[in-house]
Amino acid sequence: MDNKRKSVMHWKTKLSTPFIIISISGMLLFTLMFSILVSITMSDQVGNSHVNSNVWRISFLVFMLIQLIAQGSLLALMFTVLHRTIGAFPRIGNNLDKVIAGDYSIRIGLRNKDNEHVTGLVNKLNLVLDILENKAKQK
Repeated sequence: MDNKRKSVMHWKTKLSTPFIIISISGMLLFTLMFSILVSITMSDQVGNSHVNSNVWRISFLVFMLIQLIAQGSLLALMFTVLHRTIGAFPRIGNNLDKVIAGDYSIRIGLRNKDNEHVTGLVNKLNLVLDILENKAKQK
């Protein structure tokens, strides 16, 4: 089996980089727009008092910090799930290229943490490869 693990930062498809850029840009744009909306709303509510102004600034900074932590956590979760789901497909494709070339003895292996849907697909592909290998041996 040719299942050497590549670096997590190795983009596997042409769409990975635009996906990452769009995801991060969208989250930052959402934070910016929401913070502008909150600042406009809060500035109308806060009087000219220096104490109220400091409370507003601290509240706004805490709000921004919570937003960035929440979005960072969401990005980490999203990339973990995508890595466990999409990460196996290049390996599956490479192994299927070898099968197309005539090597029916190859089996597709997965990482322990890969998604169960991908695991089910790979198990069925390996069953098909068993059948093809047996038929090739009978000839």
